[in-house]
Amino acid sequence: VIQKLGYATGRRLMLTAARFDGTEAHNLGFADFIADDVAGLEKIEMQLRKQVLGAAPGAVAATKELLIQIAGKPRDEVIRLAAENFADRMVSDEAREGVASFFEKRKPSWFVKPE
Repeated sequence: VIQKLGYATGRRLMLTAARFDGTEAHNLGFADFIADDVAGLEKIEMQLRKQVLGAAPGAVAATKELLIQIAGKPRDEVIRLAAENFADRMVSDEAREGVASFFEKRKPSWFVKPE
């Protein structure tokens, strides 16, 4: 909680056992999205599904691994690891397919249409 919110806000919430609604949870950074109703939630879910299914799977996997690697590392190390990751991904078959599909105005082979 302290790492997410900072010392002062985290301390206040933990020591007061504060209760808060979805809007405040969103404002604090505990919730990435809020919806007024089920239809709004379904719209958010569909947008997220499109984003996830439209992303290159190898790039997503590499990004997940990078996020694990950089946790708690100094800034210079984070930059080095991110640059290595980016360079590796840019010469991958997946990247070539992504660039080719862009110029050919088509979906990449790894694209999955959401249901």
